[in-house]
Amino acid sequence: MSEENPKNATGLKKELEEAVASRDKEKIYQVLQKAFMNVVELKITTTVTEGKLEGNLEGIETTINLLEGDIRTVISKTYAPDSETVAIYHKEQINKAEQIIERNVNTLKSLARGLVELL
Repeated sequence: MSEENPKNATGLKKELEEAVASRDKEKIYQVLQKAFMNVVELKITTTVTEGKLEGNLEGIETTINLLEGDIRTVISKTYAPDSETVAIYHKEQINKAEQIIERNVNTLKSLARGLVELL
């Protein structure tokens, strides 16, 4: 399970944070280019875990990374009654992928416009 706080940021999120902090237009452009390339692929991961979620909680946790095109859902075993239910949920997420990709593209366009205006 990936953590979403800035201290543990990974991949494009960390690169974008660093590029924006440096106010280096070329670095920002390069990171945005990578992000737009990732928009063509959406990765959906559903995991059932024996352990606890972040913060020692039980339940369902979903992380959506718009820059890297990933959706990760972690489900505590106590919330996943059987593998068929989890498989159905995962399939529903895949069916929603087209809408998600469209939103990702629009979000990245807005982000790029905002950064250009900022700099």
